Amino acid sequence: MLYSGIDLHKCFVLITVINESGCQISQVRINNDVNALISFFAQFNEPIEIVVEATLNWYWLVDLLDNLGYTIVLAHPKKLKAIVDTKFVDDKISSETLAQLLRNNYIPKVYYLNPEIRALRDLCRTRLYLVRQRTSLVNGSRSTLLKYNLFAPAKGKLYSPNGLAYLRKPDLAIHDIYKFGLNCRANIIELLTENIDHLEQEIKRNMVTDEIIELLKSISGIGDVLAPTIRYEIGDMSRFYNEKRLSSYCRFTPRTHRSAKRTKQYKTSKDGNAYLKWAFSEVTVNAIRYDSDVKRRYQRLKSKKGKPVALTIIGRNMTTIVYNVWTKREPYRGFKKPKIETNKEQ
Repeated sequence: MLYSGIDLHKCFVLITVINESGCQISQVRINNDVNALISFFAQFNEPIEIVVEATLNWYWLVDLLDNLGYTIVLAHPKKLKAIVDTKFVDDKISSETLAQLLRNNYIPKVYYLNPEIRALRDLCRTRLYLVRQRTSLVNGSRSTLLKYNLFAPAKGKLYSPNGLAYLRKPDLAIHDIYKFGLNCRANIIELLTENIDHLEQEIKRNMVTDEIIELLKSISGIGDVLAPTIRYEIGDMSRFYNEKRLSSYCRFTPRTHRSAKRTKQYKTSKDGNAYLKWAFSEVTVNAIRYDSDVKRRYQRLKSKKGKPVALTIIGRNMTTIVYNVWTKREPYRGFKKPKIETNKEQ
């Protein structure tokens, strides 16, 4: 068995190949040319295992090598940095270090989807990103209105036709420069809304409905768009051996520092999947709005702990619900069910 570490860059790769004893057999720099890479690995007669760091542009390389039949390991960059931290690093050292870690089975692995599902997942990510941009613009518009003690109409959302018409009103009692700014925001919000609608239609058109997606849609707050988003971001639920691991991956678990007899908790950790955090934040808001049981629990938590903490706890509850529904292959039967509320804050 041979082991190869690839240090991937924008225009080239640095490849190191070692044997089972850890001795270097080959080290070469190759431009990011498909034929050159195929020719290089074709020269080895022994089975070869390859590790690639999950940098921005790993898709094409991993798909190429995977299609050629090589065993591929995708390395987690942040965890890898925690294992290997040296003062002097260059491309050759990085490539050989990857190969040596692979030989000793020390590579922190990253889970990745097949190209078809990955493309749909990234489309869902694009939608989430645009929704966040629209929310930022809406919040900025509300802040401008508050400067003049004005409030958007209660009927409909600010990005609805009614809300956009209000932002564009020529007789708003604000300075003309602020009117111009609100009109610009309204134009961008309208454009984002149109593209979000198109994205949602495309997601629905390309989505391959399976049992998991149907089960997820039974949960309060999860619809035709958020169900595939969560489905494809998680991929394989067996990666998480309990609901707490899933909550942590979704960034709903606070950081804890424990030393001697002292334990201190901080805000939720940023380690994990940012897109799942965004998705479950949407789920939480939807569930509070449409599920009376969730809304009652949220109101109780809000009165005791404040709005941010209450939203985080409900978000953790929703990740637990998803875990139970997914792993037990049972539809959602209500927020009150004892097996659902397994994550309670002290």
